[in-house]
Amino acid sequence: MGQINLTEFSLSETITDPDEPVESFIRSDYYEKDCRNDFVKANSHLKFLQSPFALNNIYAKDFKKLDKDQFQKYIIDYRDSGNWNSQEETIKTLVSGFFDLYPNFDRQIFYVLNKEWFEPPRGVKHSVEDLDTRLKYDSYCYSFFVLIIWLDLTENTLTASEWYCD
Repeated sequence: MGQINLTEFSLSETITDPDEPVESFIRSDYYEKDCRNDFVKANSHLKFLQSPFALNNIYAKDFKKLDKDQFQKYIIDYRDSGNWNSQEETIKTLVSGFFDLYPNFDRQIFYVLNKEWFEPPRGVKHSVEDLDTRLKYDSYCYSFFVLIIWLDLTENTLTASEWYCD
């Protein structure tokens, strides 16, 4: 089953270098704890899958940095990529639901990080040693995982959205 986690944060300082709040955020408790869904937060004593990314090895340069039009094109192309197997309806529902929630992306910068970018090619035999250092060992548990962070330059906010299916 696919899910979208969505969390918005107010930034205390005016955004001058958009990469800076993104890098600070992905290494913070705000991302590690506050962006979990309510069930996971309420049951923190249980073990749940975390982000598949080894965040200490992820930097703003690893994200695709997109404007509104580029972001919408990326999401539509991702949805239509045809690599979904049994997850095709899931990804279509996630994309549709996301655009219903956020139809307006006027003055925003988007940072997109896709787990697939760091995985070995499908069908190619590989070992743990071949795993990109930007992924955690158990990242294979996710069918897909996309982290989207966007900065609203007018409202001075950072919103994080995780799209995943495990």
